[in-house]
Amino acid sequence: MGRRPVLMGALFLTGVSGIGAAFSPSFTVFVAFRFLIAMGAATAVSVSFCLVTEVIGTNVRSTVCTVLGFNWTFGALILAGLAWLLRDWFYLQLAMSILCFPSVLACWFLPESPRWLLTHGYLERAEEVIHKAASLNGIAVRHIHDAIKKIKEVSDIEKQTMAKKMVNILDLVKTPAMRKRSLIMFGVWFVDSCVFYAIALGTTDLGGNPFVNFSAVAVVDFPAGVACIFILRHFGRRTPIMASLMTVALACLISAALPEDPNWIRILLAMLGKCGIYSAFLITYVWTAELFPTVIRSLGLSTSSMSARLGSITSPFLGHLGKLTHRSVPFVVCGSLPLVVGVTVLFLPECHHHMMDTIEEVEGHRNDIENSSYPPPVMKNEIEEVDPLTVQML
Repeated sequence: MGRRPVLMGALFLTGVSGIGAAFSPSFTVFVAFRFLIAMGAATAVSVSFCLVTEVIGTNVRSTVCTVLGFNWTFGALILAGLAWLLRDWFYLQLAMSILCFPSVLACWFLPESPRWLLTHGYLERAEEVIHKAASLNGIAVRHIHDAIKKIKEVSDIEKQTMAKKMVNILDLVKTPAMRKRSLIMFGVWFVDSCVFYAIALGTTDLGGNPFVNFSAVAVVDFPAGVACIFILRHFGRRTPIMASLMTVALACLISAALPEDPNWIRILLAMLGKCGIYSAFLITYVWTAELFPTVIRSLGLSTSSMSARLGSITSPFLGHLGKLTHRSVPFVVCGSLPLVVGVTVLFLPECHHHMMDTIEEVEGHRNDIENSSYPPPVMKNEIEEVDPLTVQML
């Protein structure tokens, strides 16, 4: 179906389900609509991020993706403002749902991903998208038709040597390199989401005005995001995400050891932990899109997002666990989990300058397997012989 139709459908589902939840006649119907809201929103986030990573150049990918993450912070601030203004869940639910429909209309102006079009054989449509992008940016693209033709020739050769098949969720764990990447990233997404929402939900227990606390913890995401723009451009992905996770772990473990008073120290540590987990989330998004190849990138991001949803489901229970046992228990859990996944990311490769397109490319680029039976990536080498500018656009 492509990226754009799925994105539009997900946003429409979120909006319609949100309105249905507001007018639900019973709690059971409300829960059913909330399930559809979560399904649509999670799909929209994953697909939109996937689309952005596939249509921007490699030299600005990390910057654009980090700035895209600011929308999450803006959304949190808008949510706090609407909650303070409306003071009623019915009107709050209705207001948030109506905001989805302008986004559906805006998707009409989005181009389809040229990478997706190329990997699925829609070469003419891909050529049109690239020509339009070049025209809007004032770039004279040379030999684009020859580049597309060369891609088709390489694709035909690959079809003769291996049977063409549709990828599915099993392909995420079927081969060694993909299995390692998938399982580790699933764990990272789970921990990111669990700790992120545990800190966000815990702001109401910090004392003072809950609207102000929620907004303050959301505002600290801006400096964290700005720092990520610089860090991702100069330090890659693996080291920064480890540093972010260790920052969260340090903030949570210190909070567990401190008394409840004075309160300002707990708020300061909560902001530090939120900065760390927000940075880790931003880097995780960018890194995940680079680790999964084009043919399975959307599925990989969606499955990773599903792991994050499991983490967000777990986070409210951490607060109740603290009330049933000891207040330090949630902090110890939120501090220990980032330590564990921070070690596992050492087994992942650093980001690649060019995103891979096929699973065979991923397996062929494994550094820990010698004499790989998978063929080397020939598509980009063939394109580079045509025109370097075309390579950057693809």
